[in-house]
Amino acid sequence: MSKLELFFTELNKSSISYCHWKSINRMDEVMLGKTDIDLLIDHKQITGFNAVLSSFKAIAVRPRLWMTYPAMEDYILYDDTSGLFYHIHLHYRLILGKKNAKEYVLPLEKLYLTSRIKHHKYDTYIVRPELDLIVLLLRYSIKYNYFQKIYQRFRGIKVSEIKELAFLRELCSEEKLLKYAKEVDENLKTKGVILNLLKRFCYEEPLKKINVLTDLKRGVFLYKRSSSFETYVSKKVRKYLNLYAVLGRNNAKHPVHGGITVALIGCDGSGKTTIANEIIKNLRVKLSARKYYMGFNARSFSIQTKILALLSYLPRVAKFILKGDLGKKINLFGQLIIEYGGYLDRKKLYMRSIRDKANGMIGFYERFPLKNTIDYPQCFYNEESLRLFEESKILKRLKEKLEEKYKLFQPADINIFINTPTSVIRNRRKMSDETFEKVCVKYNRVKNFTEKNKYFKVVDGQKSIENVVLSVKNIIFNEL
Repeated sequence: MSKLELFFTELNKSSISYCHWKSINRMDEVMLGKTDIDLLIDHKQITGFNAVLSSFKAIAVRPRLWMTYPAMEDYILYDDTSGLFYHIHLHYRLILGKKNAKEYVLPLEKLYLTSRIKHHKYDTYIVRPELDLIVLLLRYSIKYNYFQKIYQRFRGIKVSEIKELAFLRELCSEEKLLKYAKEVDENLKTKGVILNLLKRFCYEEPLKKINVLTDLKRGVFLYKRSSSFETYVSKKVRKYLNLYAVLGRNNAKHPVHGGITVALIGCDGSGKTTIANEIIKNLRVKLSARKYYMGFNARSFSIQTKILALLSYLPRVAKFILKGDLGKKINLFGQLIIEYGGYLDRKKLYMRSIRDKANGMIGFYERFPLKNTIDYPQCFYNEESLRLFEESKILKRLKEKLEEKYKLFQPADINIFINTPTSVIRNRRKMSDETFEKVCVKYNRVKNFTEKNKYFKVVDGQKSIENVVLSVKNIIFNEL
C-alpha cells in the first residue's frame, strides 16, 4: 500500500469531508504521483485535516509570491519506501478560470461534498461525474472568450479535454445530469441557465454552440472576483514573471519554512554528481532546486578570476627561471593570486545560495567548499611549501588571510558522505595504477575528515544508484 493510499484511508477513518473535485478520469496517474491531487474539503474541518497531514509528515509549500490564489494551500507528501512525492492542492472553494488568473469562485463546495461518491478502484472519494461534467462546461465557457471559442472550434479541442469529456459522458445518465444541473442552478442563482443549456444542445461537443456557452458565462458573472481589465493584467504580469522565474531556475513551489542546503561529499567516482543530478531532476518537478558548482577549473572561472589567472602566470613560472627557494617563493605568490580568484568565485556562489535558501530553494553544493578534497585551502600546501611560508612573512600573512576568508563557508544544513570504497570505484571506472593511488589518498582524506566532524550522515555508496538516491532523498525529506 502506497503512502498516498494510507493517507486517504486515514482521512476516511477521521470522517473528514473531502473529495477529488476535478480530473477524476486521471485517478491512476494521481495515485502514482504523476499529476497533482486536487482536494476539496470543508473549511470547518481544517484542524482535523491538518492533524492527518502532520501525522504523515506532509510538507507545507507555497507558490511564487505572484501565484497565490484565495482559499488554496499546497502540501507535499513524501513516500520514503518508493521515493515518490505527491503534490496536494488543497481547496476550500471551487476556484477556476483562465490560466494565471483563476478569476471565478463558485459556491458549490457544499453540493460537491454532500453528493460525493467512493471511487470504484481506490479507497477515496471523488466528485459525482454529473457535477464534474457540468462544471467542465462552466470551465469551457469561462476559459475562452468568444473569438477563442471560434478558434478552438476550427482548430480542434485539446486531446486532454476530449478524453475528459468522453470519460464523463460514459458515467452520466441524462436523468441525473438534469437533476444536478437544476441543483447547480439553485446554488448559483442562475435562473435555470445551466438546465436549459443541457436541454437545448448536445454537451458532447460544447464548442459547436458558442452562443449558448457565452450565455452560461454571463450566468456566473456574479462570481467573478476581478474585473476583465484586472484579469488581463494579472495574466500578462504572471506570464512574464513565470518566464523570469524559469530562466532563473527558481521555477516551482517552496517549503513554507524556507529552503535548505545540501552538501554531497565523496571521492572521485563515488557517484555523487550522478546522485545529485538525479535528485534535483526529481525535485524540480514540484520544488525549486539547483546545484552550485564550487569546484575550481578554467571552465568555471569568472572574468575577474581569468584576469587574476593571467596575472599569476609570470610569478608562477619563476621557479623555472630562478633556481632555489626564491623562485619557489615567487611561484607560491602566483598560486596565492589565482587561489584568491577561486575564493572570490566560490564566495559569490555561496552568497547566492544563502539568498536562494531564504527564498525557499533546495540547494546542492558540488565540491563544497573545496578544491579536490574537503580541507581546502590547506590541501594545496605540501611540506616544502609550508616551510617556505614560514620563512617569508609576506607569504605567511597572505596565506593566513586567505585561510581566514574561507571561514565564511559554513557546513551545509545537510552534509552527506557517499562512502564508496576505492575497490568499488576502480571497478566502476577504468584508471591507471597512478590515478588509483591518488583516488585512495583522496578517499582516506575525505573519510578521516567526515569521521572527525560528527555532523556528516553516511550513505553506503556500494549499493545501486537507485538505492543510494532513495537513501539521500529520505535524509533530505526528513529535514524538510
